[in-house]
Amino acid sequence: MKRLSLNGTWRMEGAGYGCAGTVPGSVYSFLLENELMEDPFFRQNELEAQRLLDNEFVFSRTFDFTVGGEKVLLYCAGLDTLCDIYIND
Repeated sequence: MKRLSLNGTWRMEGAGYGCAGTVPGSVYSFLLENELMEDPFFRQNELEAQRLLDNEFVFSRTFDFTVGGEKVLLYCAGLDTLCDIYIND
């Protein structure tokens, strides 16, 4: 069985933000990595950080994978809450 890890650099869009970041990761890790949010553990920043998650975010990445006749299993470890997954639109 062939394996293809999709960890690495992804793009995140939502709530007026657009940036690259590393998966495994989260909305918070992308924004912190790009210095687009304040430290959520400092003073009242936690309240603003929580409000961010009232928005929808899209994570995207392009990759090449050739199917050779065998079944394909997409295994997504670490997806949290609700999400939709699209491959090739």
